[in-house]
Amino acid sequence: MNQELDNTQEIQRDKPNSFSPREFLVKHLKYIPWLILSAALFLALAYLKLRYSPVIYQVSSKLLFKKESKAAGQDRLTDLFLSNESQNLNDEIQILKSSGIAKRIIKNLALQTTYVSEGNVKSYQLHPLESPLWLDIISLKDTNQYVSFKVNIIDQNKLSIGESKDPVFFGQSFETPQGKFRFIRRPVDYHQYESSLFNITYHPLQDLANGLAGSFNINTVNDYSNVLQI
Repeated sequence: MNQELDNTQEIQRDKPNSFSPREFLVKHLKYIPWLILSAALFLALAYLKLRYSPVIYQVSSKLLFKKESKAAGQDRLTDLFLSNESQNLNDEIQILKSSGIAKRIIKNLALQTTYVSEGNVKSYQLHPLESPLWLDIISLKDTNQYVSFKVNIIDQNKLSIGESKDPVFFGQSFETPQGKFRFIRRPVDYHQYESSLFNITYHPLQDLANGLAGSFNINTVNDYSNVLQI
């Protein structure tokens, strides 16, 4: 009897386990709604992140510093071991990361005034050329102070500023405790944006330059190169 039981168990062990897709589905059917719900939730979160996250652009470039010509007959071996090229490149990196260079960039690209379009959920910072209006600063009492305006464009000819209901015409100058200003209308249709509300902010040059210079990442391509990766 024991011999027959042993033979039966051995046959069962040798018999391969059968797999039925139907049994698999029935066994895991209760998890399917949770899988669908989880997939829908993650897709919705991915869409919201892509839709409402601020856009950040990265610019990369390379800069070559040419070597100065050596005098005729100079010892090449001495030049190799006593060269101060590494120190020169470090000096150039510090110059490029200085606030003076950042100030020139800000002035050339007109970045000192920022234009933000207010949306229903997300606000968008605009390139100055994408803005339907331009802040013209006639005079400032203190260039080290921030100046901000919340503007509502009424139509192609006029706008309102802040909580005031009195319209101001494009090109019309107005005064505030910070100085004298006017808004210039640009050939950009403001209807393309979610609303007619815009936030315009003037930034002190030094503060903006410090922030821009701090965002520069400058390194040498390798230890034997005069090329900087910016």
